[in-house]
Amino acid sequence: MRIPHPALLLPAALLAAAMAFFLSQWTAAVGQPESWRATDYQLHWAAGRAWAAGLDPYDPAAVAPIGATTGRDMTPFCAAAPLFVRGFAWLGERSFAEGYRWLLGANTLLLLLSVALLAAALVRAGVPGAAALAAALALVACNDGTWMSLWFNQLNFVTLAALAGALWAGLSGRPRLEGALLALAAWSKLSPALLIVLAAVAGRWRTVRAALVAGLALLGLSLALAGLDAHVSWLAMAQRELGFAAQRPAGLFNNSLHAWNLAPNGVLSRAADAAGWSRAVPLAGAWAAALLAAGVAAFALRRVARGAGPDAVVTVFLVHALGVAAGFLASGTTWVTHLSTAAVPLACVTWVTWLGRGGWLVRAGGALAGVLLLLPLGALGTPEDQRVDILSKLDGCVLLLAVLVVAARGLAAQRT
Repeated sequence: MRIPHPALLLPAALLAAAMAFFLSQWTAAVGQPESWRATDYQLHWAAGRAWAAGLDPYDPAAVAPIGATTGRDMTPFCAAAPLFVRGFAWLGERSFAEGYRWLLGANTLLLLLSVALLAAALVRAGVPGAAALAAALALVACNDGTWMSLWFNQLNFVTLAALAGALWAGLSGRPRLEGALLALAAWSKLSPALLIVLAAVAGRWRTVRAALVAGLALLGLSLALAGLDAHVSWLAMAQRELGFAAQRPAGLFNNSLHAWNLAPNGVLSRAADAAGWSRAVPLAGAWAAALLAAGVAAFALRRVARGAGPDAVVTVFLVHALGVAAGFLASGTTWVTHLSTAAVPLACVTWVTWLGRGGWLVRAGGALAGVLLLLPLGALGTPEDQRVDILSKLDGCVLLLAVLVVAARGLAAQRT
């Protein structure tokens, strides 16, 4: 396959990014303050204001009356760790609209930083500068989940920037910085902790040690800022709300049953609920999917690390790519907003393709996975019924992991 000249890729990527930005329903909603009450920021603001008032930010009875002042009839739980809720307490001291604008500005900067770090990582892996920037820009900006995440105005760009920075650090021979950033990513969303596990599988012990030290340091900071009681309440909330096949009273928000939860746990939980099956069915299925995804990623990575070495470019890239891709399937909840981090594994497919190492199966499978993951929510269904969209994105997650495993198999005997 002949690859276009890098100088032609950048303007094409800029045009595609601009079209994705202006055509997305989510970027239009950013300019509509009346829509902000339906975002994740609303529940984070309510939790922050509850904190500022000396209340438990994870107690629905404490947060719901505060959230109701925004005009929203229901305020779902706040899943953010106490370390971040402490920051939301600062925003909670401001008006709802002012706090939204403050965080929107910070998230915009994190989004730009993510593109720059992903491009720098590709350059470190051997992709020419213009092509690397074009790929990073396209993979982030053409993903409708990115703009959905911008409107929701939550912590997803902290995760994306930390993952992109960790990839760049790993490829640049900075394992301690890589580990520290992976710890930050795991604190903002639990599933990136799988990357630390895979780093251990690959024998990248400096990264693992740095991640553990940084994670403990962040825990100490969180305890110092938020106190022990908040962490106990946070863990109780996580067990109640975020577990596989969660059971919640009728009328309350349920992650497992929400139509936009594209993780295997969500699909299986909704099927079991509709059919009247036992809770054991989706619970067993979700655990099986999680273990299979993590196990396949670990097996593929082990072969690569044996052939190329734990700190080779191919090993580092696959630790991050396989970790993110497997995390979509291993997590109990994967929203479309989380798919903005698919830029990392898709960048790996792009890198393998650029080097001409993937073969037609990787190229074709990677392209199809990209289409499924980047396609705007609602493109295949209707506003009232988006089951096909969600199933197609789950298919995209499965296909992306499979493509990376095939690519890893082909690279296992090569040294980079």
